[in-house]
Amino acid sequence: MAFKANPDGSIAYLYANTDPLVWVEKLGTPQRFKDIGEHHHPYEEYVNGLPQLGVVQSKADGTFGAEEPLTRAEFVEQVMTWI
Repeated sequence: MAFKANPDGSIAYLYANTDPLVWVEKLGTPQRFKDIGEHHHPYEEYVNGLPQLGVVQSKADGTFGAEEPLTRAEFVEQVMTWI
């Protein structure tokens, strides 16, 4: 797997090569979560890139919910979505 980063650190292109399949996708602009950007979260650049990869989406109010508990089932769902 390889990727190309934009100057701001977001992911511009993601490339995965698995025999015999190849997958290339240009990713859109990273989504900014309201609760992550307001508090200058230390993992802001990584968390804001997750929607580009299809791992998570924002809640209805545009937040990520970094301070909310995450169940095992929710975590497994996110990991399986990424794989």
